[in-house]
Amino acid sequence: MSREIVEVYADWQPIEAPLLIGQLAYSDSSRGGVFSFAYDKAFLTSAYRLQIDPILTLHSGELYNDEADKNFRAFLDSSPDRWGRILMQRRAAIEARKGIRATSRLNELDYLLGV
Repeated sequence: MSREIVEVYADWQPIEAPLLIGQLAYSDSSRGGVFSFAYDKAFLTSAYRLQIDPILTLHSGELYNDEADKNFRAFLDSSPDRWGRILMQRRAAIEARKGIRATSRLNELDYLLGV
């Protein structure tokens, strides 16, 4: 099982510089992928702390998404829709045939970061 971590930043007003909110982790397994999120401790004590998703309550430690959702709702808006996924799958297949990428298989994190 592989695990990839993506740092999530806040960059809205009145924050003067990007502020680390936390880390979104994706674990890929033969049964599918699982997302988890952990708020940064400095963010939890900052004046700008904000619950970014109904499931992501403001406390330390890893939080896991609901099994019904592929990802946390706060991040789903950044993922492609059905047509966008089809286009990404086609691009991945072309890149795999050309040897640019090892496989044409995409996971949920690929969709989120590939937009």
